[in-house]
Amino acid sequence: MTIDPEQERLGAELQQLAVNRLRPLAAKAELDRVLPAEFGEILASLPWLPGSDAFASGVADPLTFCLAAQSLGWADPALAFGWLTARQVAWLIAASGTPAQRERYLPRLAADPTLPVSLLLFEGYGRAPSELDTSARQVEDGWILNGTKTAVANADTAEFAVVVARDAEGGLRAFVIDDLSAVHYRGNDDRWLSLQAVGPAAYAEISNLHVRSEAALSIDGIGAALSVCRLAQASLVLGAAESATRYAADWSMRRTAFGRPLVGFQGVAFVLANLFMDIESTKAQRDGALGALAEGLDDSELTTSRVVAQTNHLVRNASREGIELMGVHGVITDHPVERIYRSAGLLAAIDFDPLLNPLVLSNN
Repeated sequence: MTIDPEQERLGAELQQLAVNRLRPLAAKAELDRVLPAEFGEILASLPWLPGSDAFASGVADPLTFCLAAQSLGWADPALAFGWLTARQVAWLIAASGTPAQRERYLPRLAADPTLPVSLLLFEGYGRAPSELDTSARQVEDGWILNGTKTAVANADTAEFAVVVARDAEGGLRAFVIDDLSAVHYRGNDDRWLSLQAVGPAAYAEISNLHVRSEAALSIDGIGAALSVCRLAQASLVLGAAESATRYAADWSMRRTAFGRPLVGFQGVAFVLANLFMDIESTKAQRDGALGALAEGLDDSELTTSRVVAQTNHLVRNASREGIELMGVHGVITDHPVERIYRSAGLLAAIDFDPLLNPLVLSNN
């Protein structure tokens, strides 16, 4: 449950790069509704970035993958989500793909760290993978997929996608899909509160999508691979929460009231201290869940869902408190806290419905 010095160094360097070089790209990305080319170029210039080879070298180190997602979360939620979606797809193919699938797709993902692809996994309402409604019915020459997915990135622009469903026995199945003509999007033309840079759609309706047998990923290890992808998503959210809290703390140290810094008042200091403790506690739980997955000790969805729920609860609290601590400064675009605040609700709802978080947390 402890990161090693190399992981600590990587996280610190990537976090610094995220704040200094990537965060300034966020406003333009939101305005243009597309990931800036410069963002992909910077990431492509980092051979040490986890997933730079699309995990072709292996998936034995999920913690470093999640630490990278956490550090990039400091830049901007939308920018980080664009990178993460491509890396989640790469992780699933690297972990459970056939040799032919890895040979076909991983080089394309390695060549472009923000390749527009989609992960059709989440279905809202707090459903874990084993509770998905999307069905995969086996036929003579392949599979027929039907269902509705939520919070899909790169709607209408994805070059390919990974679709997760359940078969007639309730087992998890995943497929790499090139032809997305049978997928219809809703909500992609709406005015989104945030995440516009990744071209999101509220719903992706899959109607009688026929895929050939060779599109199916191996069922071996697919549950653990999906848990890693969910924990990577939670890590991005955790990075956004930590970024908002640190920004508000630094701002409170620079601002003065009644002759002393704001952070010197208990009403500010106690709030920040509680948030930082929650952040460190959540990191430890995330690291423990990843360690258990890597060693094959625990691949239960419940463990992953508890971490996801706590992280989503945390980002809503951290972004709200950041806004309140900064007062009117917190809601103007000069500061990244307002963008994190706008993103928090959407980030928290992608994997786990915020209304269900207290229920899961109370069972811990």
